[in-house]
Amino acid sequence: MTGAEQVLVDRWLLVVAPLLLLALVLLAVGLSTAARRLDRLHRRADAARAALLEQLVRRAAAADRAARSGLLDPAASVLLAAAAAEALAAGEDDGPGDGTTSSADDGPLGPARERAESELSAALRAALPPEVLVVLADQPAAAGVVEDLAVAGHRLTLARRFSNDAQVQVRRRRRGRLVRWARLAGRAPAPRTFEVDDAPPPGLVEAAVGLPGGPVAGSGGRGTGA
Repeated sequence: MTGAEQVLVDRWLLVVAPLLLLALVLLAVGLSTAARRLDRLHRRADAARAALLEQLVRRAAAADRAARSGLLDPAASVLLAAAAAEALAAGEDDGPGDGTTSSADDGPLGPARERAESELSAALRAALPPEVLVVLADQPAAAGVVEDLAVAGHRLTLARRFSNDAQVQVRRRRRGRLVRWARLAGRAPAPRTFEVDDAPPPGLVEAAVGLPGGPVAGSGGRGTGA
């Protein structure tokens, strides 16, 4: 290599080397930022799923109390108690934990829990049709039972909405090119939303508000304890 060629190579290295170093630094910063964002979204989604699991347990407990209150007819009480027990059992059968396990097939918020919770919603509507709620409205002793169910149902709806939004955000982030190229998600299963029928009995909230001492659903009421 002649002296002139060596000079050209040295000049080329002086230009290219800093650019390559800058590119590597930017890539490292981008990967670090993407990893932190993904981790933050995963932790937020885990917390939302844990909160959802807690509200599911509270609603099932409120339904079980209603079934044992003596305010419903025997057939409705049996139906509701069985559905509540099934929902609680489904949570235990799907696996232990705090609700943060997210996979497409199992976990404490898996398909079996979805079916059981949808059946509990149907049982609540069957046990508490509008005509029954009208009768309960004339019974001060029913205020606590109706309030518990209204508050639990309202909070469950909110918790499920927040949890599903969090899972969708994680999935959207995981589909990003940088996350997929660098495999930042590792082998963690893709989060799944919790799809159930959680519609309350028609008129339940109105009945809770109308009963003596009944609060607006969503406020701190007697139904907030499991």
